[in-house]
Formats: sequence, structure tokens, C-alpha cells
Amino acid sequence: MSELVELTIPAKHRYTEVVRACLQAFLEQIPGMAETDTFHFLLFVVHEACTNVIQHAYDKGLKGATVTVKTAVDEQTGQLVIELRDGGHSFDPLLADWPPPSSWQKETHNHQIAYRLLSVPEPDPLWETSRGLYFMAQVFDEVLYLPEEGNNRWIMMKELDLVAASESGKTILWS
Repeated sequence: MSELVELTIPAKHRYTEVVRACLQAFLEQIPGMAETDTFHFLLFVVHEACTNVIQHAYDKGLKGATVTVKTAVDEQTGQLVIELRDGGHSFDPLLADWPPPSSWQKETHNHQIAYRLLSVPEPDPLWETSRGLYFMAQVFDEVLYLPEEGNNRWIMMKELDLVAASESGKTILWS
């Protein structure tokens, strides 16, 4: 596993740009990554996820509320792992209005109830909201939600398929 980068921000929308800047700096350390569409999609989706955590987990605001973002790449497998952790309200995805319950698979992850996001139908274009989970499902290979009141975690994983683009092996493209 590469070095773990961990950032904790106050659960306020104005700090989501700090998460974006930190993630951007992390991803730019991966040769060739900044030139890919995946780079921009990852920045967008993680920003959206942080925004949704702040809006929904802390819907009434909690004094001292924070969001922690952990980021690492497994150098053996090329898997990017991003975890968001909050101390706010949890929810049962199978009872939520959106996405439909068929979008989730309930399972156990390290002795804790978890929900795996399988796929999300494209939201109605006229809806003003409800796109965050759709984009997460499109960009990441795996998305897990581990609800626990006061300790929610979103774990997002993306296989970064390394392909040597030059004989020197210094140029790397990511899928």
C-alpha cells in the first residue's frame, strides 16, 4: 500500500475545496494520471460525496462535526481506495427514496453491516438532486457504505489499470 494520506475537515461546504486540492495533489503524484478523464471524474465524485455527507449526515449541523478523507493506492494491485468517515446520522439505503433498493446489496464487512452499491439508474434530468450515488457507481468499481450512528464510512475503490505507453515504462495511462 502506498502512503496513506488522511485529511480531516470541518463539516462545512467551504472546506470541500480543501479535500479536492489534497486529492488532486495526491493523484498528480501518479505518473500520467492528471492527463486522464478518470483524474477529473475522481475529483468531481469525491467532492460530490463530501458535499452529500455534509448535507445529509449533518443535515441539522453538529458543533464540531468533521469529515475525514483517507486516500491510498495499493502499489501491488493498482487499486485506489478512498474512504470518507463522518460522525453524523446514518441511514438505511434500502429504505431511502433514491436510489431504488435494488441498487444495493446488504452484506457483512469486517463484522459490520455494509451496503454495496451495485448500480444506480440514471436520475431524471429534471431532478435538481440525486446524482451523487449515480456518479459514484459510474466512476468507482466498488462502493461500500458502512452505517453506524456517529461513525459512518463510505469506501470507494477504483482499479487503476496500468498500461505502459512507452518502452521506458515512464509514461503510464490509467483506465
